[in-house]
Amino acid sequence: MQNYLELLNEAKEILKRNTITVTVDGKPYERVIPSRDYYVHQWLWDSAGIAMGQVHLNEEDAFNELVSLVAGQWSNGLIPHIIYNPRESRYYPPADQWQTTRFTKHGIKTSGITDPPLLAISAEYICDNASDEQKKRDFIDKVLPSIVAYHDHLKRYRDPEDCGLLTIVHPWESGTDDSPRWDGILKRIDLNMIPTNIKADVDLNRKDIRYRGSQERPTEEDYYRYIYLIELFNINDGQRKHERHLPIPGMKHIGSIVILMLRKETIESLQFQLMLYLCRYMREQLQISS
Repeated sequence: MQNYLELLNEAKEILKRNTITVTVDGKPYERVIPSRDYYVHQWLWDSAGIAMGQVHLNEEDAFNELVSLVAGQWSNGLIPHIIYNPRESRYYPPADQWQTTRFTKHGIKTSGITDPPLLAISAEYICDNASDEQKKRDFIDKVLPSIVAYHDHLKRYRDPEDCGLLTIVHPWESGTDDSPRWDGILKRIDLNMIPTNIKADVDLNRKDIRYRGSQERPTEEDYYRYIYLIELFNINDGQRKHERHLPIPGMKHIGSIVILMLRKETIESLQFQLMLYLCRYMREQLQISS
């Protein structure tokens, strides 16, 4: 029991230490960053998991985590895998390299790809475990339209074949970013076709190996290919309709099918909860008026 309590207190301390407040368009957002040394921004599926833990410690923190996340949603429904924090420059590639502010609201800077879509599952879990009914209702009211728009985007752009598998266009979208499973596909990109300015940028500005030994990180050649794909996204309008322009095919991700199978019932669950809240509110108003 003592070891369990020690671990719990350590986890609480890490969450507290990594919680920051960011002001965007005059609005303050609290979010948890994965680390204070390098991963100093907000990641989609990190936040989804973090919020599911926070609800057992502080419900308000769990609500804030996902409200902060959906603030970075694009006008076409995409929720990017990184929501960048202003005034932070300790991560590569930087926000401006994605050139995405023309798609976001209020000039929020984000990446141009997404993560495994755990947002709906996380939101449902939070609502199932939160006790403050008023705050729960407000939370659903804020995030449900964003969740529906996000999944509509994934369906439209990432599964037009209606096969149930999402197409990913970058290894960083998979949740297994640096896995050897992508080596064969990435090597289809001939290094000779990558512009020298991209290679020079990687050589000069790549930062992950400064915090962790290079033997634990992708190779320089891998990063040339990662950043080259990002540059191609920028050229081809960022709307995720660009698979035909890429030197590698869009990849169907088997892990996405389980998430998408859960997606429908999780969204329906949130919609049902919101409907119950509205019914209760109408009943209360009728009682007051009578």
